[in-house]
Amino acid sequence: MHLQGTVGNTNLGWEKTASLDIGLDFGFFNNRISGSVQWYEARTSDILLSRTLPLSTGMIDVTQNIASTKNNGIELEITSRNIQTKNFTWSSTLTYNRKREKITELIDGRDIFPSSGFERSSLLLGRPITSFYTFDKQGIWQLDEAAEAALYKVGNHTFQPGDIKVRDINGDFLINASDLTYVGSTVPNWIAGLQNNFTYKNFDLGVFLIARYGQTIDAEFLGRFNPGGTGNGPEILDYWTPENPTNDFPRPRRGTTLSSYPGYTGYQALNFVDGSFFKLKNLTLGYTLPKIKSGASFYNRVRVYATANNLLTVARSPLIRNYDPERGGAENSPLSRTFVFGLNVGF
Repeated sequence: MHLQGTVGNTNLGWEKTASLDIGLDFGFFNNRISGSVQWYEARTSDILLSRTLPLSTGMIDVTQNIASTKNNGIELEITSRNIQTKNFTWSSTLTYNRKREKITELIDGRDIFPSSGFERSSLLLGRPITSFYTFDKQGIWQLDEAAEAALYKVGNHTFQPGDIKVRDINGDFLINASDLTYVGSTVPNWIAGLQNNFTYKNFDLGVFLIARYGQTIDAEFLGRFNPGGTGNGPEILDYWTPENPTNDFPRPRRGTTLSSYPGYTGYQALNFVDGSFFKLKNLTLGYTLPKIKSGASFYNRVRVYATANNLLTVARSPLIRNYDPERGGAENSPLSRTFVFGLNVGF
C-alpha cells in the first residue's frame, strides 16, 4: 500500500493557555545577596498534535486538537557578592529550574500510541508530551543468573546469559506487549547553572557550570547494534561475552537478526539512556591593559581574552560519552570544544 501524507482537518481550533505566576524578589545585607524566586502553573487545552492513522486509511497522520496539559515549576536565581576588595572581587549567580509537566486529557480518554505499538511519540496520560514507551531494559543476563533467566520466556524461547534482561511488568514470566511501559522523558527533573566571576587587578575570570538531571535521551546511534556481530566493535558498542560481562549490549550471534532471535526482545530500549550530565560550559580569562595616564591615545580601553567552551562534560551514562547530552546525544551532535582568542578595543 502506498501511503499518502497528512489528512486535512477543517475542525482545528486555537490552543488555549491559562497561567498563574507568583514571584518574590529579595535582597539581604545591603544587597550583597539578592535574587528572585518564582512559582508558576500553566494549563493548556486543545493542544495541536499529529495523530498517527491506521494503515487501512491509506494516510499517515492527521493534526488534531488532541490533548490538555498541566505544567508547574519553580525558578530560583540568587546573586551574591562574595568578596569585594580594592584588588580582588568574586561574585556568583546561581540559577535553578524545576519543572513538572503532564498530559491531563487526551481526545479519547486513553493513551495514544503509534501504529507500531511502542515508539518515541507516544502520548501518555500523566506523563510529559515527549515521553518514551517501550520495554524497560534492566541489563543483560549474566552467567550466574542462568537459572533465573530460564524462568522467563518469549514465545517458546527461554532467556539465557547474554540475552537482554527485560522487566516483567505484570509478573507472568512472559515477555510480550503487556510489558511495554513508560521509560522516561526528555523533560529533566531539574536544571541548574552557576556563574562565577573573579577579578584581580586587571585580570578577569568567568566560569560557567551547568547541570541537568533526570532527562532521558534517545541516542539513536545506540540502536545501530548489529546482532549478527559485524560492525559493532567493543570500542563502539560494549557487547556481552562470557569474558566481558557487560550490561550494555547483548551477545551477538552470527547469522541472526533482531527479529529472528527471541533473546533480542527488548532491543527497542537500547537507545534510551539516562541523559543527566554536568558541564563546564564556559571559561573566559581576560586582561585589560592599564590606561595611559598621560599623552594622547586613540583608545580608552583594550582587553585581550581567551574563551573555552564545553571544556569538560561528564555524562551519567558512559554510553553517550562521545556525544553531547545537552543537545540530546544525537549522532549529529558529537562532543566538541571551541577555543576563542579575542581583542576588545574601546574608543
